[in-house]
Amino acid sequence: MDQGAWIIDCRDSADYQDGFIPGSLFLGGQASMTEWASFLIPQDKPLLFVLHKGGEQAMVALLAKLGLGNQLKGYLEGGFETWRKSAEPIDMLIEIEADELAMDLPHDPKIQVLDVRPIESFEQGHIQGATQASLELLVDPFSIAVLDPDQNLYIHSHRGYRSLVAASLFKRQGYHNLRVIKGGWEEIQKHPGIPLVWGSTDPIQDAVVDRG
Repeated sequence: MDQGAWIIDCRDSADYQDGFIPGSLFLGGQASMTEWASFLIPQDKPLLFVLHKGGEQAMVALLAKLGLGNQLKGYLEGGFETWRKSAEPIDMLIEIEADELAMDLPHDPKIQVLDVRPIESFEQGHIQGATQASLELLVDPFSIAVLDPDQNLYIHSHRGYRSLVAASLFKRQGYHNLRVIKGGWEEIQKHPGIPLVWGSTDPIQDAVVDRG
């Protein structure tokens, strides 16, 4: 890590939320690795993996298939429990229910809702005042750097998976004032206390810069 290696956490989402190595990028299982590795993982950095025990050989094979095999430097033997038992620092994500979002929105002027669903989904419906930003945009540290660190960032995706990836990208850049909305858009749209916009034809284009 001190030599610039990226830590890629490929455990399931529940285990990741329970605790992770500070600065690690959450990518979850093989399906998300296949979908997102090409633009989320840098092509010039050594890679270290945190995996569930028994998944090491499958990950080695997948990395070779994705053309990342030469960047693999190893994996954490014994999985995350090895790290936990070593008394090294552990980071965590704060997850909130849609109910809490509904209570906070009218009373906290510093809230910024970040919707990391694809733009097509955002256009069909979104939280009033939310900002849309794709994972492709957030992987650029300059995009994250323009955000006001005093904002209270509430991140959501469709069901919650992409929001964990996005949150890990923010954490990597030292932005820790954030919450992840449990259940994502599927739960948000059911809540009568959250103001929504349906069928917008004027989506936010410069997602991160525009705070409104």
